[in-house]
Amino acid sequence: MSTLMTGIAGIRGVIGDGLSPDVIARYGAAFGTFMKGGKIVVGGDTRPSREMVRSALFSGLISVGCDIIDIGLATTPTIELMVVQHQAAGGICVTASHNPVSWNAMKFLDHRGRFLGLEDGGEVNRLFEEREFDYVGVHHLGKLRKHEEGGVEAHIKAVLENEFIDVTAIRRAQFRVALDCVNSVGNLIVPNLLHDLGCDIRKVHGDISGEIGRASCRERV
Repeated sequence: MSTLMTGIAGIRGVIGDGLSPDVIARYGAAFGTFMKGGKIVVGGDTRPSREMVRSALFSGLISVGCDIIDIGLATTPTIELMVVQHQAAGGICVTASHNPVSWNAMKFLDHRGRFLGLEDGGEVNRLFEEREFDYVGVHHLGKLRKHEEGGVEAHIKAVLENEFIDVTAIRRAQFRVALDCVNSVGNLIVPNLLHDLGCDIRKVHGDISGEIGRASCRERV
């Protein structure tokens, strides 16, 4: 039985059991059709399936005239921020969050960097199911632009400059923080942010290997 799960914000499933290249490309085409061929920001986590998923997704988006801004490895909040900063029509997060490494997912964002609501998400699913894709000819295909630098720095800067965050008070407190980065994209931003906030960090699972790890409550950090 297929593990593919659909919702208003996107789809998720097990690689090789529901989440196939065909399904991914079709959802890319459906989302791109819904966005009327606009500019789309794409980023995601370090799962071993990321290149397969991204390649199929890019094919679907490009086929309906979407220009892709590929920001590479990035957390979901970073992708949300980059949608706004690039004034994109929307974004896609290629990440299965807490699910086991055999899973992957695509989460769809609107022009505000927010997950699609009930009506918009339902329309993307309808376009997918009914195969109503606005495919374009060769001279109107979308383009892929790499933009893998700057997202993390811009995100940290936005946090530090947020008027509701008392950076001075946090730095003065000199917090000691236990941090589990689960060997994924959190390791690209959270340690740097905490360092800029003056925190003393004790970190585990601190690489980007994609081998998802979890610290137990008894693990000494």
